Amino acid sequence: MPFNKRIINASESAPPSPDPVGVPVGATYVGYGTFFRASKILNFGWSGTAIYDRVGDTTTTGGYIIKGVGMSTAYDITTLSGTEVFYNVESGGSGQYDALVMQYSESGGYYVHDSTVMRSFDPNSAYAPAYFGGSSAYNMYFHDSGKYVIGSSTSGGQKVWRREYPAGSYDNNSIKPDSTTNINWDVTSLLPSGQTSPLSLSVFNQGNNFVLIDVVNSLLKIYSLATPYDFTSWTFVRDIAIPTSDTTIVGTQARINCHSMGGSLFVNRLGQTRVHQFQWVF
Repeated sequence: MPFNKRIINASESAPPSPDPVGVPVGATYVGYGTFFRASKILNFGWSGTAIYDRVGDTTTTGGYIIKGVGMSTAYDITTLSGTEVFYNVESGGSGQYDALVMQYSESGGYYVHDSTVMRSFDPNSAYAPAYFGGSSAYNMYFHDSGKYVIGSSTSGGQKVWRREYPAGSYDNNSIKPDSTTNINWDVTSLLPSGQTSPLSLSVFNQGNNFVLIDVVNSLLKIYSLATPYDFTSWTFVRDIAIPTSDTTIVGTQARINCHSMGGSLFVNRLGQTRVHQFQWVF
């Protein structure tokens, strides 16, 4: 998995998907938690009680340090603390990494995007290129119970990228990215007028909708997709005002990381340590 594990057969069990179902008509501000570093991406684990990210750049042993900090209440960012719940060093690769998305076990495997290429790590540190546009990848998350990884890229313009796992392989983090189906869509026309920072969007409602953060006008823009998880065509649904005036999330243009899960939208601005939570109103 990561956030919503796909049930392959009746012998497997999984908690309900934390993704919201339905199209929101509004959003309320829950609050924020202060992360341990200025995060490049929000890395939630399956339980909803921890956020993961790198501690620092490559260590002298050539490893990647991944740290998890806890929330005392699942999907409640106001209970985020400095309590360390996971710390691990993975060997292999070079350069710093910018982002990761968690696999099912939360501590057994992850996808790491470093300074030159995305690498998929299994617990034994196997890796392979993911063809994601070098260091421009961001906002990478699993969707549809682990079937898809969807992210954004600024390599050659504003792109949305989707990796689709072969049936039954979603929880096998040794699967090489070149054995998956990878699709890129050009979504430059989605960029709001006057906005120069990269697009920030998150797919939700079982892939039927996505939210785009308009940093120029402080809006959450809701769209529908003609086909789930397919950015070939989209339709605008409504604007929702960002329900806070906190300048660490509204105001000056900057890349914003966002992910919709657990009935809320979690966002933070590149270079800031505050992680904000907006609860969807349906």
